[in-house]
Amino acid sequence: MEPFSVGLATPGDVEAIARLIASMGADALASPELGVDERIERLRGLIEAGRNVHFVAKASGEVVGELTLTLNDPGPASLGFSVRPEWRRRGIASALIKEAVVWARSHELHKLYANVFPENEAALALLENYGFREEGRLKAHVRRLSGEPRDVVALGRILA
Repeated sequence: MEPFSVGLATPGDVEAIARLIASMGADALASPELGVDERIERLRGLIEAGRNVHFVAKASGEVVGELTLTLNDPGPASLGFSVRPEWRRRGIASALIKEAVVWARSHELHKLYANVFPENEAALALLENYGFREEGRLKAHVRRLSGEPRDVVALGRILA
């Protein structure tokens, strides 16, 4: 198994993060309508505004996983992550979550939350393993490109 490292993203990682997120496919994304260039600009703007913090997993210098914290001060930070399919089940998402929790605690965030599609059993199980608990289901919370509304499972983890 090829080794990987995890850490805070640099401005130079934004394009790779945006491409990785876009590669997950429209049905996996909360914002499927964004093109890669638009997603790159949105991520850069959110980072510059201090609204997003990104963590990356890299192998051989390539981004193979990412986790985004959207800071909603004074509210909880929203967490979302993606891992290249060929790199899944190698501990990357776990390492990203651990890194994000350490960062969140060190920055005195009180809570993290994630909205996960109910059929994404792997993400639900992983987040539960890291202390996230289901707080409810948001009905018709996300609208797909086709116009179909989808439910999400709301999970949270109190840090302080």
